[in-house]
This record gives sequence, C-alpha cells and structure tokens, in this order.
Amino acid sequence: MYLLKTHHEIDIMDIKIRTFNIDDDKVTSEVICINFMEVNTKDYDIEPMKEFCEFNIPDKLIEKFKERHIYVATMNYQVVGTRF
Repeated sequence: MYLLKTHHEIDIMDIKIRTFNIDDDKVTSEVICINFMEVNTKDYDIEPMKEFCEFNIPDKLIEKFKERHIYVATMNYQVVGTRF
C-alpha cells in the first residue's frame, strides 16, 4: 500500500478503505508519486521511480480502474493511500 506520511501515529479507526472512483485520479496519482520519489528513491535509482510516476498519471489510473480493482485509504475524507 502506498501511504502518505501524514502523522507519526495513526489510529487505525480513523482510516477508511474504499474503492477508487474516477474523482480520486489526481490525488491518488500524487500519493503514488510521492511514495516513489520520497521513499523508494532511498533504495532505488531515481530514473525508474520517475518512470513509475509517469506510469501512474491520472489518465493511466483511470485506464487501470477499468481493468482491475483499485482501493484507496482515506482519513477525514482525504485520500492518503492506495492499493491496486
């Protein structure tokens, strides 16, 4: 799961999991890209992470949504994580 680092301690009861909807495309893409660039680049080269970001732009997420299940984690109705 890609999860934004919003808090040091999170009460699991504050997080809701739901299916992705088309209106989530931009923020979900941002969550994924932030994860690749801030977390994964600590262990992997930056160029492949940039490619992964391009592979998960909003339009491509909508295409994926038509073919598979995508879930988002929300906190206070804001997308903070995703899994697909």
